[in-house]
Amino acid sequence: MYQSTPLGQLRLPTATGDIPLRIHLVTRLPQPEDTASIPTDPGQPAYTAVTVFAEVGDRALDLEVHCEHTTVADLPTDIDHLVSAEPVAGLVTEYRDRLAALALDLAALGLATGDGIAVALSDDDLGFLVHCLTLVQRRWREAIDDAQAAADRPRRADPPRSGFMDIEPTPAGYRAAADIFATELARVQQLRQRLARLLDHTHDAADQDGELR
Repeated sequence: MYQSTPLGQLRLPTATGDIPLRIHLVTRLPQPEDTASIPTDPGQPAYTAVTVFAEVGDRALDLEVHCEHTTVADLPTDIDHLVSAEPVAGLVTEYRDRLAALALDLAALGLATGDGIAVALSDDDLGFLVHCLTLVQRRWREAIDDAQAAADRPRRADPPRSGFMDIEPTPAGYRAAADIFATELARVQQLRQRLARLLDHTHDAADQDGELR
């Protein structure tokens, strides 16, 4: 039987703001089948580990940072001293290093940039966003085709009705609009490609591990 006890919370400074880290003590209480080599005094844990994970956007970000077989009696009881004590100090450093490594991996995959913000999305959410961006791509292409066709279309020679103004763009105006639409299309295409690659990675992880990570 395992028990998880919160030891305290601290804040990890980052370039985009502090991330709250939660420190937990996980204990395994003695079981009847434990061997004589494992302490079995009543109420004494036979297994102890300190774990560190973060809360980002109300979601737990567990980077599997933990230290096993910790001597509980050696741990300070208040969070200020706990932060600077081993093994917690080493775990916090390890968490920071793994978080930085994760950011570098995402950047290498084109999924994050220096000014990017990490968000947590389900596999279904990613698939839906890719679908939506596919539709947006189609609409921008239609807008470009319409603008280019209007630029090539002969302009009407008849004057506007009395009391009205002809405000139709000139051929040059239509071409300028098509260029603006093409710029927006390129942005949508780039974002769709990034999300599609991320979706492929989640599917690969599911194939390897049997479930999404």
